[in-house]
Amino acid sequence: LLLGAAAAIALAALLLAAGFVRALRKPLDQLNEGALALQQGKLDHRIPEDGLNEFSAVARSMNAMAVELADHRAREEVARQHLEALVAARTAELQAALEALQQVDARRRQLFADISHELRTPTTAIMGEAEITLRGGDRPADEYRTALRRIVATSRQLGGVIDDLLTMARSDIDALALNRQPL
Repeated sequence: LLLGAAAAIALAALLLAAGFVRALRKPLDQLNEGALALQQGKLDHRIPEDGLNEFSAVARSMNAMAVELADHRAREEVARQHLEALVAARTAELQAALEALQQVDARRRQLFADISHELRTPTTAIMGEAEITLRGGDRPADEYRTALRRIVATSRQLGGVIDDLLTMARSDIDALALNRQPL
């Protein structure tokens, strides 16, 4: 009888322990499943909140955390999109500025090429007149005077080109004058 009672008590204890483990295992599995879902970034996953026990309190906390994380992620996405729009706008502005600078640089190179040509032509004429006059033997004074007149005329033309360049340079300086004002 004692053995039968002990076996019955042991069997009852075993059944109660199995029921207790089963009762604990379900909420723990749900919490574990919820934590795993959050870890994987599934912020829309919710843990069932059955009852008023400790497991339900933890489930409510984890669900609230998931909501907060989803809200934070949404705000972060909006901020990222805003920053991307700002970067795209600034990139477009910089691209436009770069294109404008490239155009200015191309015009500057063309201007220097034109200036070089305008200065080289009279200089070549002056040198050519002087070299032709100096070639060969002595010549009459009229030939020297005529050659010197052509050199003087070409020198005046060169002086005019140089004066035009100085005028352009001064007007550019005036255009870039600073207007200082306290801010």
